[in-house]
Amino acid sequence: MIQVEQCPVCAGERLAVVFTAKDHVVTQEEFHILECDGCGLRLTSPVPHEDETDRYYESENYTPHAASRGGNFAYRIVRRLMLVRKQNLITTETALRCGRLLDVGCGTGEFLITMHQAGWEVDGIDASEAARQEASRRYTVTVQSPEDWFASGDGEYDVVTFWHALEHLPDPHHYLRRVTSSMRDDGILMIGLPNWNSLDAEYYGPEWAAYDVPRHITHFTRDAMERLLVQHGLTISSTFGLPFDAFYISMLSEKHGHGSAMKGLWTGIKSNWAAVNDSTRWSSIIYVVRKFRTSETTG
Repeated sequence: MIQVEQCPVCAGERLAVVFTAKDHVVTQEEFHILECDGCGLRLTSPVPHEDETDRYYESENYTPHAASRGGNFAYRIVRRLMLVRKQNLITTETALRCGRLLDVGCGTGEFLITMHQAGWEVDGIDASEAARQEASRRYTVTVQSPEDWFASGDGEYDVVTFWHALEHLPDPHHYLRRVTSSMRDDGILMIGLPNWNSLDAEYYGPEWAAYDVPRHITHFTRDAMERLLVQHGLTISSTFGLPFDAFYISMLSEKHGHGSAMKGLWTGIKSNWAAVNDSTRWSSIIYVVRKFRTSETTG
């Protein structure tokens, strides 16, 4: 395990322990949640070494894997609705009916095949060999490993997406540098992330399911996300809340604490109501990101 001693967003070293959270899904191990005094990013510590990572993912209990094999009915229903919403958002934000798209952390390929069927040319990247193989088996789409992607030449993508993937990365700068060079100048980057500034995160504290330690390493707010992106010549052009996430995450958090699904639904309602009045408080946020225009970078 690696102890985290520096913030990957602002390089600050003043990291205070907020509380201890448990890996409820796979190992039952406990990890600290740290908060950076400089930018408000929260971090999981310690984080697994690269050769330890697989044991926290390759489990039937890990939701994306279990759902792709036919389990967790509620998750699959919400995922289907979200696939449609993501497709519609991309169409609206790009004004394109087709183009070239890269999905980083594509898992078993559900979003890739949705966009491919809509007429897009798609590429995917995922660190899990099992997920890559399943994507190929189920959808006959080719998914690269991160190592192969970094070794390949730059693409020219109209859209790059990180759907609940950036929080899994110990060094988001490494990926954002590569992604920025792969985007067309008028392309967009879309990032979906849990938001620890939400009411449901505040309510559940260390039991908040979206901390998902140690798989989730970085825990963002909008302010921390802005500070990260500006270092790569990127700016947030708009944001969208994900109301379903407040319900799903709250119900999962109740399960961790041996509570009730109805209580989770009520917490989700309260969380979404808070976010209607303050868009920085959605349980999860989609960030639509663009490159700075020349006039913006030169003043």
